Amino acid sequence: MEKYTAGFSGTLTLKEYPSEQSANALFTCMRDIRFLKDILKRKKIYPRYYKEDIEYLHLPGLSGIAYPMKCFCDIFLNKLEKHMDKYGEYGIALTKEWGLTNKIQPIQYINENSFLYTSIQKLYENRHDPNNKLDYQDLFHNILGFIKPISGKMPKDDGVVTKNFHDEKEWRYIPEISPRARNYFPFIEESYIIDNSTFLNQKSNEFFIKDKYGLKITDKDIKYIIISKEEEREPFIDFILKECRFSRKEKYNLISKLIIFNEMKGDW
Repeated sequence: MEKYTAGFSGTLTLKEYPSEQSANALFTCMRDIRFLKDILKRKKIYPRYYKEDIEYLHLPGLSGIAYPMKCFCDIFLNKLEKHMDKYGEYGIALTKEWGLTNKIQPIQYINENSFLYTSIQKLYENRHDPNNKLDYQDLFHNILGFIKPISGKMPKDDGVVTKNFHDEKEWRYIPEISPRARNYFPFIEESYIIDNSTFLNQKSNEFFIKDKYGLKITDKDIKYIIISKEEEREPFIDFILKECRFSRKEKYNLISKLIIFNEMKGDW
């Protein structure tokens, strides 16, 4: 599928109009090679619940919220080093056509001096107004899942760092979940998160038993597979050949897309 509606400009075909200021691929990075192997074995990418700090919006009674999501970026390959230093030296890159087909959305970075910032506050204040013809509650949470401040604090293993989030050029997959879905939640507000790591991990793991929440991938959707070190190359090739459910031709196609992160750092 290559064609997408682009408003007044008619039809956007990514092969005819590729990105010039951003990569024509969506990268997702991870710290452990096991997660990368799991994606290739399952031939699917699943979301997990992540808590977002939204104190910057100054919404009374709501300072944090968790959404089920999978995050990507469209940073050029030769500028990916700093991003991977933060998020992990393993990764997979999918085509943007695949991303658009699967409803993956670039997020909006919020300037706290903008009218959009105050509009979100007003939407929150009026979300339960019975006179609203639209469902403002759903609209509010749909917007909230795809916004982030331009800069702010981010927790790390060794503490908290302040960073420019806009540099991440983030895209998100958030699955559509009915509020009536058993054991699955479209969002979890901070007041319901008793133990962040335990509860969110438990709820995240439940996505793996529900196929419809996973993003299917084929060998043709994959542009690059990134592993950390040269000494991992041969074992990873063996893993593709012996454990992945692709055809022989598809497996060799995947092997041709392998990139070594530490070699990439030295050349770019």
